[in-house]
Amino acid sequence: MNPLALMNSPMRRSLTQETQPSSGFTLLEILTVLLIVGILVIISATTWLSFLNTLRLNAAQDQVYQVMRLAQSKAKQERRRWQASFQATHQHVQWEIHPVAIISGSDRGELNWSSLTGWVTIDPNETTLYRSSDDIYRVQFNHHGHVNGRLGRLTLAGLNPHKARRCVFVSTLIGTLRKARDRPRPRNGRYCY
Repeated sequence: MNPLALMNSPMRRSLTQETQPSSGFTLLEILTVLLIVGILVIISATTWLSFLNTLRLNAAQDQVYQVMRLAQSKAKQERRRWQASFQATHQHVQWEIHPVAIISGSDRGELNWSSLTGWVTIDPNETTLYRSSDDIYRVQFNHHGHVNGRLGRLTLAGLNPHKARRCVFVSTLIGTLRKARDRPRPRNGRYCY
């Protein structure tokens, strides 16, 4: 018998097909892997966004703290009253430090407002600093760097639905500033303490 004919015989082909494994994946296997990968991406994306929002909130809290410190420092340096002012606009919180004398109604337009890191707002329910009729929160420091007026806190909240909060306290009359974050249980009706 011809050796080439033996290699092409039906019996030879059936033996080869049985011993050779099929290559590739079935449609069901591919869909299962894609489903698992999709679920993992969704879980990691929400965690990542939450992480980014927390970073933004912490950065904004640090900025508020530094702004208040700067106003306090300027008051001591120049030996006159200085003020840190904050206002919430659409998607930004803005701040300005200036001498208290500038705060008269006609001079407000001259203020050079700067914006905090984005994606935060002022939580009016948790903020206890003095609030003017045009929704500007303020803290004033006298020439010794002590608080001139009301103590309180400025509370920042993230724009995400879970609303994590961070706050900066003006906690004593001598101008002690401190930072805090929201807690699971309220104290005196406030969550940021």
